Amino acid sequence: MAFDRAAITKDYLYSKNWLPELPATPPGDVVRVPSYQAMQTLYEQGNLQEKYADCFFAPRPAEELFRLKNDWQCMHNLALEDSKQKALHTMRQALDDWQKRTSDHFPGKENLKKDIINRKTGERLEQE
Repeated sequence: MAFDRAAITKDYLYSKNWLPELPATPPGDVVRVPSYQAMQTLYEQGNLQEKYADCFFAPRPAEELFRLKNDWQCMHNLALEDSKQKALHTMRQALDDWQKRTSDHFPGKENLKKDIINRKTGERLEQE
């Protein structure tokens, strides 16, 4: 279960994470491939470069803002910087407007589909 949305302009990428307590784990079929498992091992050993480890971090920031011209890999979150609060507000509003136009909304954690795959192993979870 996850619920994230993003807004992108030529200058910024803004991401809203409604469930920041969860890592940004890829889909279940990806966590079973050898390259992802190797990344997981390196991360657990403390040997995975930070730029590749983002999918393991939890909690994540509730909001992220990246200046694409200077940071096209989206490595440096500017959302907490005082000098970027106007851009953050503008991007937050752009996402809010899009969600209103498309009738997209966060339905609440209790209304989201529960995970059916273990985020670490990719194994199917038992359903209640």
